[in-house]
Amino acid sequence: DQEELAGLLARRAKDFPPNLRILITSRAEFIIEIFRGRDNVVIQDMGAVDSTLEDIRLYVRSCLIFEPLFNLPKIDEQCCEELATASQGLFQWASVACAQIARRTPGLAPSDIYEELVGSARGVSRTNLLDALYKDVLSRLFDTKDEMVMDRFRSVLGMICYSFEPFSMDSLVAMCQSYCDAALVLQFLGSLLSGVTSDTSHDPVRPIHTSFRDFLLDPRRSDIFFVDSNDAHQIFTMASLCVMNKELVFNICQLNSSWDWNYDVADLADRIKKHIPQHLSYSCRFWGQHLLTASSLDSQFVHPFNTFLSEKLLSWLEVMSLTKSDAIKIFDELARLKSNHCFKALEGISMDAVHDITNFIQMSQPAILGSAPHIYLSALPFARPNSFVANKYLPKFPHTLRICNPSPAYWPVWRILLPDRDPKVSDLVFTPFGTCVVATKSGPYILDATSGSVIHEPPDGVDVSSGCSAVAICTSETAVQVAFATPESGSQIYIWSPHTGHTLTISIPLPDSHLSQSVLSLSFPDNTKLFAGSSNGDIYRIDLPTGEVTVLYHSNEPFSHVSFSSDGTLVAHWQTSGQAEVFNTTTQRHTMSQLLECGRCRDDYGTRYPHRPTISPKGTYIVACCRCQIILWDLTTGGCTNAACTDWPANKVAFSPDGRSFAYGGSARIFIWLVTASGPCRKCTIRWADPYGRVVAYSADGQHIFAYKGNAVYRQWHLDTVVPGGHVDRVGSTYISDDGRRIATRSRGARATMHLWDGATGKAIHPPPRMDGDTDLESIELASSMSPDGIFVVSVCKFGTIRLWESSTDAWRTVWQFEEGGESAAIEFSPDGRRFACGFGNELRVQDVETGEGTMTSVEGEIWQVRFSPDGKNIAVRDSWPYWRVINSETLEDVLRVTSYYPIAFSPDSTHLASYDDGSYDIVVQQMNGTIVQRLTPPRDFYHLEFLPSTTGVYLATAYKDITVWDMTSTPTPVLRLPCFATSVTSMACSRDGKRLVAGYNDGSVRVWDVSINSGNPAGHSPTPICFSTTPEHALPSSRLLIQHDCIANEDEADHYKTILEQRDTVNVNWELGEPDGWVTSPSRHRLLFWVPRDFRKRLLMPGQQLLLGDEPLELDLSQSVHGPDWAKCYQA
Repeated sequence: DQEELAGLLARRAKDFPPNLRILITSRAEFIIEIFRGRDNVVIQDMGAVDSTLEDIRLYVRSCLIFEPLFNLPKIDEQCCEELATASQGLFQWASVACAQIARRTPGLAPSDIYEELVGSARGVSRTNLLDALYKDVLSRLFDTKDEMVMDRFRSVLGMICYSFEPFSMDSLVAMCQSYCDAALVLQFLGSLLSGVTSDTSHDPVRPIHTSFRDFLLDPRRSDIFFVDSNDAHQIFTMASLCVMNKELVFNICQLNSSWDWNYDVADLADRIKKHIPQHLSYSCRFWGQHLLTASSLDSQFVHPFNTFLSEKLLSWLEVMSLTKSDAIKIFDELARLKSNHCFKALEGISMDAVHDITNFIQMSQPAILGSAPHIYLSALPFARPNSFVANKYLPKFPHTLRICNPSPAYWPVWRILLPDRDPKVSDLVFTPFGTCVVATKSGPYILDATSGSVIHEPPDGVDVSSGCSAVAICTSETAVQVAFATPESGSQIYIWSPHTGHTLTISIPLPDSHLSQSVLSLSFPDNTKLFAGSSNGDIYRIDLPTGEVTVLYHSNEPFSHVSFSSDGTLVAHWQTSGQAEVFNTTTQRHTMSQLLECGRCRDDYGTRYPHRPTISPKGTYIVACCRCQIILWDLTTGGCTNAACTDWPANKVAFSPDGRSFAYGGSARIFIWLVTASGPCRKCTIRWADPYGRVVAYSADGQHIFAYKGNAVYRQWHLDTVVPGGHVDRVGSTYISDDGRRIATRSRGARATMHLWDGATGKAIHPPPRMDGDTDLESIELASSMSPDGIFVVSVCKFGTIRLWESSTDAWRTVWQFEEGGESAAIEFSPDGRRFACGFGNELRVQDVETGEGTMTSVEGEIWQVRFSPDGKNIAVRDSWPYWRVINSETLEDVLRVTSYYPIAFSPDSTHLASYDDGSYDIVVQQMNGTIVQRLTPPRDFYHLEFLPSTTGVYLATAYKDITVWDMTSTPTPVLRLPCFATSVTSMACSRDGKRLVAGYNDGSVRVWDVSINSGNPAGHSPTPICFSTTPEHALPSSRLLIQHDCIANEDEADHYKTILEQRDTVNVNWELGEPDGWVTSPSRHRLLFWVPRDFRKRLLMPGQQLLLGDEPLELDLSQSVHGPDWAKCYQA
């Protein structure tokens, strides 16, 4: 910043060392006045320096007398004197004049040009001298009456003046090839521009003096030579599109392999220099900026733009990837154009295509930036089915991976909404016409709900700087009206008709006793009336034809929350005292009242969380939420039911249009509940990325849930694809029945629930077992377990009640009651299913399932985990971290004490115990007498251990983020590795035959893995190929190509993979949240196979995985895909 730099120098120059001098050259700009009057600064106007004229005389004589390029007849000392005098002390004038005289001009002698220049300077003030010179020179070079000549002049000079980076002459010629030969203009301007001669054609073309650029850009000075900015940006846009459409090709830099990151291509800089010339690079990087800067575009833009989108988009992304340029920003800005000024008047431009491309680039950005080949191999295959990108480009690339079970409903929908990147959305309201009203801090917008493009911006003439405090819509057969109020509007409500642009302002009365008020809620049932609820305790009815405002009800206590039914008949209001009341706007009477107050929930300041009652569209129910419970108030019966919840308190609850469900957001989740006769019942919970987004809405047809994410985008889910049940929090316990037909999982912590799954299909068994009275806030189960035969579930609740559920009766019965309640518990069945062990507080009870008889003992600390040995003789009890004690299950006497920070595992024959040694970071296998017999140092961290039953050897599974199976028969040797895109493993259970491993993860997912070990002759048969599908024919045909000569630098890790690769070809995954997130690679992580978008990673069926419980896994067909040195074969011209 010139002004900031000048001010800094003016203030601090005195602090510099005394031997330091700074010379600043400047035109006569106001900034230079900062230096006047300072003792340490000398200012000298060059026009007032006595020696300037003498210097110009010397310069002119040098150019024309002493060292001319050619013989200049009739140019003598007198001519030089007159030229110097005519310059009026301006070196630039003298420089241009000498250059014009010294170079040959067809039909004119040097003396002719001399006479013309000196004559044009007579009587001209010093201020206008350069302008006169430039006009004279340009008029001599270009025929101002020839429209073609002048168009070419303005086009070429416009590119020089308005380019975002300087061009060389060669690049300008290439850039202008669709318009004209730029050399026809530039070759005559050597006196005004640098870089336009044959020996400087690779140098940047710039005005020799900035006054020439100033001259061209000021229409008052340049007249017919004026270069208009809009014209220049239009030409740049068109020229860039033409260059890209002509010169962009597939694999433009002829990259040899898809295994490499861009930064690992050793000669990438040379390839870019060779294959991406400056004009093409500039066109790729700046076409969007020129497009956005242009104030308008003509119809000639449509065809090249559509050609670019349909044919060259992916090649353009290649260049952006290789040059480390931002591709998303260009389309992001296009999609956010406030008025779509470039597209509004142009038929044939699809904003839906622009939005689709924006979403595609946004979703695929890590693959695009990481490796150019993976634009085709990774990003394109995950394009939304039937989207613009998929329809235009997928058929051209048949040899890439394919999604076996694509469903558009599963694709994440990220829509760019608004021009404002931080609009602070307060509400979303969907209309039956496929549009959406978005209430923001800038006012209400009307958007296309499918594409996200802006249809109507907030109305003019209304101060909406403080945002919208309330919004409501009224729909007729042809139009939508929007009623809204702002927090600072106080007593004003606005009725906006977007189709006409008209806005009606209605003033509501402000009682003298209230200094201020805010409209909290609006109801707009039809175009004749409007209802409003105000913070001052008033409910209003507004007659729209007359504008009459009627106070239907006034409360002496302020309202904290107001909610209307869809027809405006019923209104629920909640007061600061905690009292909720229902008011009928027709009878103008209250129909019922209820105290909605929670004595438990407090924020950090001790303030209770408000319930904020929300009434259903038909006025039949009211939902109120705090931090620990949800209250459902049935307005037809007056009864209230509640359900315990541990969700973040809901700021805003959204009912479905039919009133049968409701949803709210917060704490990185969307919670969806069903309204049932017995009370609220949670349907499902959706994880998503934004931890603070709490604006949730249903679509007008009730088929979709929308949630505002921040940064002016929202997320959409189809309710048919949202999995009911399942876990949102980490899975703390997993069980698989002996026959493998039933699987049970339980999330960790209090108020967690157990889910039952079909072991063959992975589908949930509904309804999951719940304890009687689980809607009672205090009856919350702490632990549960499934019997090995899958018939029983045993559970212990906070009150210390142990209950048993039997699948044949679907009923619970109480089997034991501890004397006191508690907060910690653990419970598990014995391997034969005849007993269970329950730890509650510091008490341990082992009980017979059939007779109910049992024995008890106490331990030192609270019991957190219990585990039977496979023979049922011993129980491992974790009673204080990190200590375990092994207890005889019959006598309850101590057998062994073990120190292990992580869970322990019994060997299948119950003779050994595996645990974690904190001192050596090893896995220690010891006999039941404490004698250590084996040590294993895994190359990676691990959190969980599980022995796998086997008749051919001893196998141990260790897990952190990956699962590794070790052959422990003699020397511990890894034989299997199972990576996936998930957070850490939090629980494991193996089937009795040792072939299936159920793993629960920290993100709530549960996977079933094939852990069968080929113990015959590993070297004598082919390893299992890499397959991301349940269909073996979908395997990668060239697995060995990926793995062969894949150098693993770490010797221990290289040995780790040696025996694993004898069993199965394998891959690695990068699960970190950094740059490499989402990549499937070779074992060394040095070779890229493909990349997976974030929203698909949890569902991706990994090699060796059989099931993803509760969800349809995403399966990939790799049978036709190419990679590595063959990657370019993916393209079919």
